[in-house]
Amino acid sequence: MTKLKRLWPALELPNRLCGVRAHLRLFLGGETSLALDFFRTLREPSDTYPCPTPGGEGCPRRVVRRPNGEIAAVCGGAPKECDTIRLRPEDLLVYEFDPKRLCDRLAESLAFQPGCEPVRDHGDLWQVGFLPNGARHRHPVFLVLNSGGNRFAPAVDHLLARFEHPFVVLAPTLRAADATLNEHVQRRAAALVSLEDSMVPSEGKLAAVAPLNRLLGEAIEPAPRAGAPDLVPFAPAGTTWAEVEIRFLDGHTVSVTAGEKREVKTFAEMRMVNRKNGNPTVQWALLQALAEKAGTMNWRNPAADRKNQKRIEILGKNLKAFFGVAEPPFDEYRPGIGWQARFKVLPER
Repeated sequence: MTKLKRLWPALELPNRLCGVRAHLRLFLGGETSLALDFFRTLREPSDTYPCPTPGGEGCPRRVVRRPNGEIAAVCGGAPKECDTIRLRPEDLLVYEFDPKRLCDRLAESLAFQPGCEPVRDHGDLWQVGFLPNGARHRHPVFLVLNSGGNRFAPAVDHLLARFEHPFVVLAPTLRAADATLNEHVQRRAAALVSLEDSMVPSEGKLAAVAPLNRLLGEAIEPAPRAGAPDLVPFAPAGTTWAEVEIRFLDGHTVSVTAGEKREVKTFAEMRMVNRKNGNPTVQWALLQALAEKAGTMNWRNPAADRKNQKRIEILGKNLKAFFGVAEPPFDEYRPGIGWQARFKVLPER
């Protein structure tokens, strides 16, 4: 098995991977042709061309189109430090890394269900699909790009905060995964997978050494059993809605108080996460809108919508399940007043 030595480290800093083929070869070397499967060509040709020893005052070489149709790359230094070279039109094609093309190839090769889209609010993360787990369950699969240096752990922590169930993270390499991060991932029964170790060249393309479910083995938690108990309610027994306070700390996190108990929770921990993409549900957005208006939702609220009756109903069920308070968390709708929360909900300060 031949490992790729340049492609995966280069994808930890993919913003550099845009330019003519000669530029890409500086980072990818002999793996350039294989890597181009994951690049798209831009419409405009380049007006510069890399220098053999970049860094000089006239770098990079500028492209000159001569009256006789010839194209040349000319050094801009004085005196000139690089030779002038002739170019073909294809030498000036600009290639840009396309994460979606890599996502599609990973899903096909690693044999999981494709579904590529960027993760909202985090530019380094892509959801690439789902790994089936039993007949009715599936785990989301993510790809971390731009994961070099100290950017990898925050990206995984972002997923840990948003998902209360297992997931899979693919990364170009796991060189930035330290013992603490691995412990947090294992505690969630999630899994980290290195593309450096699981994807190899085969007949000019990338191929997986094994399907993803075999690579994981027992690393990821099996599907929950039918009839498994729900999580323990947050509120102590006997708590009323008048003793509950939800204060937003940011768009994804709240300080929750029930009687004498107070903790910081994410929208995922409060069971308001879209399991398809890991984003907050519309109920979470509705809770934020309620916070801005002292717990009231009526037609004067900017978030007013004809769908809010059903959304309030679902939000009420979410809150009752999370807190374990039997009474409804909202007063019945009253014309001119709307819905009023029986608990205190406060906006971000």
